[in-house]
Amino acid sequence: MLAKRWLLTFGLTILGAMLLVGCAALRGPEPPGPTFVAPPGPIVSGGAVRTVPPSRPQFSPYAPVPSLAPSQPSLPAYGPSPPPGDQQLDAPPAIQSPPSLAGESRSAIVPEAPGRSSAVGPDPAAPGISREGTAPAPLPQVTLQITGPTRGTAGAPVSYRFDVANGSAAAAREVTVVCQMPEGWAFVSSTVAGAATGRQVQWRLGDLPAYRRLSIDAILRPETAGMAQLCADLSVAGAAPRRTCVTVDVGASPAPGKGRTDPLVPAAPARPQLEVVIRGPDRAVTGEEVTYDVTVTNRGAARATKLLVTDEFSSGLAHDVAQSPIEKDLEDLAPGESTTFKVTFKVTRPGRHCHNVEVTGADGVRGSAEACVTAAGSPKLSIHQVATPTSTQLGGKVRFAIDIKNEGDIDLTGVVVSSNFDRPLKPIQATEVRGRQALANLKNDRYELTPWRFERLEPGRAIQLDVECLTEQAAASACGRVTVTSQEGVREEAVTCLRIDGSTDGAAKKPLGP
Repeated sequence: MLAKRWLLTFGLTILGAMLLVGCAALRGPEPPGPTFVAPPGPIVSGGAVRTVPPSRPQFSPYAPVPSLAPSQPSLPAYGPSPPPGDQQLDAPPAIQSPPSLAGESRSAIVPEAPGRSSAVGPDPAAPGISREGTAPAPLPQVTLQITGPTRGTAGAPVSYRFDVANGSAAAAREVTVVCQMPEGWAFVSSTVAGAATGRQVQWRLGDLPAYRRLSIDAILRPETAGMAQLCADLSVAGAAPRRTCVTVDVGASPAPGKGRTDPLVPAAPARPQLEVVIRGPDRAVTGEEVTYDVTVTNRGAARATKLLVTDEFSSGLAHDVAQSPIEKDLEDLAPGESTTFKVTFKVTRPGRHCHNVEVTGADGVRGSAEACVTAAGSPKLSIHQVATPTSTQLGGKVRFAIDIKNEGDIDLTGVVVSSNFDRPLKPIQATEVRGRQALANLKNDRYELTPWRFERLEPGRAIQLDVECLTEQAAASACGRVTVTSQEGVREEAVTCLRIDGSTDGAAKKPLGP
């Protein structure tokens, strides 16, 4: 019995050992090292989100990031890298420039060629170049339109309207309209005082504010028959003149006693045309009385009726009866008839003072003229120049800001601003006025700029000019000089100096003396 139990135990032991050996063969060899088990979850890689399987190891997020190789391009200094595709980043905000005269811009200075005239002239091939980091100032958008008949008769006046409109948010400076009349035409009158020379009539309109319109009604008289082209040039400070033209068919004047022979074309109704002429002094002394003769002529072919004269005068003139404006009735004027009356003012203060006479009548007829008188006063001018920075390194840039102001009580005319710089300061950019580009000329170890010229500077008005220079030599004191003169005999100067240190690479450079 005992022997049977021992044999049964031995058999079960051998059977168990065989089972263990078979299971080990099925499992195979154990993998070397520990096995990492990561829970399932999302991980970001290369901008996409993917899920890690439970059996895949998840590495530590603190692994070092490889630096960019020298040949690899670096990322921009601001903002994330753009997404795939052709996209453009928004430009950084521009730095605003200091205030200056409207229509002015900064342009690169071109060295003056030998033999070239020193007069300042427009350079259409090189528009104004703004200072680095400066947003260009908004430019005014001014248009000119001519309205009037396209047919006329030789010897008969015709009326045209010149509409000048500023359709932008920027004021237009020094607006001028010049009418170019055809050969054989004559100027009769206009609602805005104009200067007629030969076949040209010039109207200086001054500054035109934003979103404003100004109209000029002009009466012209063609003297010869034929096709003619009436043109007008519009000029604005800082822009090239633009021309507008209309074509007019001028017919021959009918012989005396004979009328129009074409029954299909109705005759144009006869209309009156008013011409106003003012004669009087243009110079006076403060406290003096000035008298003007005003002549009104009907240049049209019909009777002018219900005529009313309105005289509007500036604050420097005083009338002994009423304040501005004053009015007067006129008798009717037959074709070709004239009437003359006088008006007297007292000059109350120095300066240039004007009065405008406008005559209106029935059917919308009107004519006008303007006259001015200048009373002697005390011209006074101030000039201030600042250099930024006040010291710099060799190869740096320096900005000279020039401020000029009429501190007197009369207009300054023929204002000329001249500027020059020592040899270490080379001008590279300067304020551009009315499209005229400044030129630099090296003379006697100084850079001279062609002068800025201004026709008129009214009391209280200021001019701002800028010059940017590149430092070319080390100097203990390098200076910029500016001189302002006017036809009234005013002369003012300003000198600004700065120190230019030598290069930082240790090269020995002897500073220039003052």
